[in-house]
Amino acid sequence: MDTHTAHMRIVLVRPQLGENVGFVARLIKNFAVGELALVAPVSGWRDGALRTASMCPQVVEAAREFDVVADAIADRSRVVGFTARAGSERSVTPLENLEPSDGSTALVFGNERTGLSQEESTHCTELVRIDAPGLSSLNLSHAVGLALWEWRRSPPTATEPPVGLASASDKERFIAQATEVLASLGFRVGDPHFAGMVDRLVRGARLQTRDLRMLHRLVTHAAWLRDGGPETTEAR
Repeated sequence: MDTHTAHMRIVLVRPQLGENVGFVARLIKNFAVGELALVAPVSGWRDGALRTASMCPQVVEAAREFDVVADAIADRSRVVGFTARAGSERSVTPLENLEPSDGSTALVFGNERTGLSQEESTHCTELVRIDAPGLSSLNLSHAVGLALWEWRRSPPTATEPPVGLASASDKERFIAQATEVLASLGFRVGDPHFAGMVDRLVRGARLQTRDLRMLHRLVTHAAWLRDGGPETTEAR
């Protein structure tokens, strides 16, 4: 299996046509992609997928289903979302500027009608658009094919640094911890500006594990002080 894509996961969010899933399964076989995952697919999708997954029904059978995007990318350190929408809060990179890597990556695609929602996009560490001179919205399987071709033809960048990158699940645990502690101290965690900051600086960032560990220590120390620890004691 090609190391370019061996550890990659293709994530299809709310796909509406089983036939498109089958076409993507064929692409997964073409490009030696590691896994296929579906988030809240349409009921009965496997029947349509098996009609179009020529020579690779095993990919369809092995596809994993999840209820939400967060679960589908929980163990990934790099999450690349594809969107046709211009970003006001976050920049969107043209496909030709996407830098492939050999690390733990998920490529995430929205459904045929609406694409990725704003909330779903917050789970991506980067957003990419596929420019077309005409109609901007591509067929789902065509978008996956173009993304994989661009990923495959470009040399990968250096693999993840030795310290490693924090996974999506690691980030979610930190967000839950920080939100609980801040709320207990009277901070307005329900403020939408706070939520946007969390999306941009934590969920949407490629955080190194050592940096996230330090953030955990800061929040843990704040909780310790809240619970009565002497303010003069240094964080351990």
